[in-house]
Amino acid sequence: ATSDAVNGLIVAIDLLLRQTQNGNYKRTINLLTDGNSATAGDPDLFECVKQLEKIGARLLISLVDSHDTGPWWALANTCSAQAELLPATTLERQVSRCVVPVLQRCKVRLPLEISPNLHIQVGIYTRTIRVAFPTLKRKSRLGKDTPLDAAVPGESKNGGVVVERTFHLADDPDGEEVKKEDSIKGHKYGCSIVPMSEYDEAALMYTCERSLTALGFAPAGSIGPEHNLRQVEAVAADRGDAWA
Repeated sequence: ATSDAVNGLIVAIDLLLRQTQNGNYKRTINLLTDGNSATAGDPDLFECVKQLEKIGARLLISLVDSHDTGPWWALANTCSAQAELLPATTLERQVSRCVVPVLQRCKVRLPLEISPNLHIQVGIYTRTIRVAFPTLKRKSRLGKDTPLDAAVPGESKNGGVVVERTFHLADDPDGEEVKKEDSIKGHKYGCSIVPMSEYDEAALMYTCERSLTALGFAPAGSIGPEHNLRQVEAVAADRGDAWA
């Protein structure tokens, strides 16, 4: 019977080969598993070992329970050039060197107004954020099948469509192109467009003092899971402020 560890190893070898086939790399696969994740005499496992030998890669096996080695110990002994048992503590130490702790920064720091006489300095942190799927990019069938030295103007060599935009005066569409540094924003007002420079936009920008006011409190059980589907923000005391 097939096992999840062998299936995962097959996928890992395929991904490793795709990412490193055009370069000179030291190929290594770290497998964290247990003794029951593979069956003895699995033909797919030996095919994986042959593929590792073919691409010049090594398999480092770390067992969760070192007392239950299963077929992995025999594999490491018979195929020592491609497979090796690596203690889980050694794997943890090696992985910790590649992980850099990240200190999450708050979006904004402001006072939380509980009452007119009680203000607490807090920070607002983003817990979850909505991520949209990547847009479907247009591909040109003609550009995809065209040789690189005979690419069609306006289309990339890999088949992607290149869009170029130019701006001209409304009363002279066939005239000289308007450069980006010579253009400013405009807001439509009726049938005309009112120009607005960056100086006008800065002067009309709304400014106010930032603050967060608590209007009331609600039980945690009254907040359903549907409220966590979009962006969720958390309010916490300001870091380093013992009083807050």
